[in-house]
Parts: sequence; C-alpha cells; structure tokens
Amino acid sequence: MSDFFWRSISGEQENKNIYWMNRTKPFIVRVWPKIGKLISSKTSNNLALMCIQLDDSFSDAVNTVKPLLVPSNDLSFFIHNLKNSPLIQKQPLEVFELLSSLFSTDHQWPDRHLRGIITEIISLAPEVEQYPKFIEINEYLLQRDL
Repeated sequence: MSDFFWRSISGEQENKNIYWMNRTKPFIVRVWPKIGKLISSKTSNNLALMCIQLDDSFSDAVNTVKPLLVPSNDLSFFIHNLKNSPLIQKQPLEVFELLSSLFSTDHQWPDRHLRGIITEIISLAPEVEQYPKFIEINEYLLQRDL
C-alpha cells in the first residue's frame, strides 16, 4: 500500500498536494496500522519517498508519517531521490527529521551522497549539529571515511 501511495503522488504533478490532503493523509491517519511490528523498512522508505514528492504539503506529510517510520537498512534510493530535491534548501529541518527517522547504522555501505546532504542541511540549519541523531550519523560517516 505504501508503494501505491508513493507512486500515485509521484506520478501526479499538478494535484499531488490535494491528493495528499484529501486521500492519502486521511487514509494514513484513520486506517494505517500503528503497530511497529507491522511496519517494515520498505514501507518506511516508500512513505519517505512519498513525502519528498510533495512540495506544499511536505512538512505536513513528514509530521504525519514520522511516527510510522522505522530505520532502514538501505537508504540509497531515498538518498538518490532526495539529493536533487529543492526541499533541502526550503525545509532543511524537516528533511533532517525525515532522514534521521530512516537512518540506521546497520547498513554497511552508506550512499556516498549522504555526506553532501548532511553538509547542505548543516549549512542551512547549523543547530542540527547539536542533535543527537546528527552526531550519530556524522560518526557513522566518519568511520567510513565519508
């Protein structure tokens, strides 16, 4: 189902924010399972990919799906889609919230673009450097010479 939401919103160019507000968000809020063991890393990745397709509703989408996200073993596809997104410039704190909700130190081979995204977020929102999750991500990247 998360794959359906992501693909529906990413395929819709003009009305994706309306689709989010009228269809997707109500379904997630009212029907989506809230039990952690029913939420997979694939589901989390799809929900995060859906969020970064939204522009006007991005912050609302992050706030809605964040409680449903679990860390992912592989963020490569998410990072690939995020790195060219204007959302980093527009809403760096929300992007970091989304990214940090998915981040896991279990993944042995981080995407090489993760450092660039983190650096860009810090340049726009320096307070993020004090966040415990930033420190965890930064140490993880330093251990891997990134």
